[in-house]
Amino acid sequence: MDRDGSSVSRSLSRSIEALRPGGAEADMVEARVTTTGGRPEEGWPRRWAILATMLIGTTLAVLDSSILNISVVPVMEEFRADLRTVEWVLTSYNLAFAVFMIGLGSLGDAAGRRRLYVFGQVIFVVGSGLAAIASTPWQLIAFRAIQGLGAAALAPNALALILDHFPEGKRGAAL
Repeated sequence: MDRDGSSVSRSLSRSIEALRPGGAEADMVEARVTTTGGRPEEGWPRRWAILATMLIGTTLAVLDSSILNISVVPVMEEFRADLRTVEWVLTSYNLAFAVFMIGLGSLGDAAGRRRLYVFGQVIFVVGSGLAAIASTPWQLIAFRAIQGLGAAALAPNALALILDHFPEGKRGAAL
């Protein structure tokens, strides 16, 4: 047998050709060969690239929920706002994230997880850009809520996409 298993592939190909007139049995054998491809880790690089992409988005969403905690005083000074107003800057993100997460996760199941994940990334980035150019504390509160909406779309769908792309035996390593 060759190192890459090509002799096994050739042998199976001949066996499939011999079974071809048999109909359903030949289709079963062909499906099994096509699925495994002689390599148990086929699709491995793609799975891990998907995991890395999902982790980047999820990390940004989780990090953004608390990133302003360390900059309360500078935000108060920059916007000449009281503590109560700046608390809403912190809370608006988490509130939008919590309120919309379950609904957007369910929508991802119905409309497509990848589509909702990408939608969440776009909304999150738009909200981040708008928050960066906010000129009043109320704008910052609204733009942080937009970020929370984006995070609510990407977080549950990222987890679902990871589960979709990893077989049961590999999910523990991915999660």
